Amino acid sequence: MVYNKVLYLYYNQNNNIMTTTQTELSEAYSMLSDMHKDAYGFRCRTYRSDLTIKEIHEEFDKLQVVIKRNIEEERLWEMEQEMAFKLLLQKTIQLGAGDEQTALRWIVEGEIEDTRDYFEIESFLYRYGMMHTEYGRIIKQRIIHMFCK
Repeated sequence: MVYNKVLYLYYNQNNNIMTTTQTELSEAYSMLSDMHKDAYGFRCRTYRSDLTIKEIHEEFDKLQVVIKRNIEEERLWEMEQEMAFKLLLQKTIQLGAGDEQTALRWIVEGEIEDTRDYFEIESFLYRYGMMHTEYGRIIKQRIIHMFCK
């Protein structure tokens, strides 16, 4: 594939003239689109097509702050979901399950129609916000061991 070697001028932090090729600019826009999707959940279609590399990098910095905040909020949410599920297990034990294994079995049997279907097990974990957590992986293995022997 042959790329257009048109050069774009921009200034770095020391006001030295720098150059970039059309390919580098295209890659920067692609990264900008990816980062916007990571930050906000959709690809932005409104970025000006005449942004300089410097302006794109400034936008990278802004998006990075949003992405870091989103990661932290997601981590906190997952911790809350884990605590809520552990509380559900404890309440189920108090209601007569007797132990955590029985409580988990009761909860799973009440929500999953086919307990040997891996997709249903993953859907169960997703509904409880544990699909991509270490605790969710532990629960998944316990469910599989319990029902999919």
